[in-house]
Amino acid sequence: MHPEIGGQRGTHGYNSAFVLWVYRGILQREPNAPPDNNWDGFKFWVGVLDGTNPDAGDYKYSQVLKGFIVSTEYRSRFGPP
Repeated sequence: MHPEIGGQRGTHGYNSAFVLWVYRGILQREPNAPPDNNWDGFKFWVGVLDGTNPDAGDYKYSQVLKGFIVSTEYRSRFGPP
């Protein structure tokens, strides 16, 4: 259990909370805010976590973090000029 996210690791509720936390923490926006204006990206990342073997441990969560950090949106907003 993660103290900031709550819930049991590997469950849909935990995965949803984790992805929401990543959007807010890394992209500094809500999942359905511009440029997305929909929940498609959020649903995609939650689906990635939900579809991963629960025994994969921290690897699956670090892969989601990596996906956000190497995204065009993150790099264009927060990367070097």
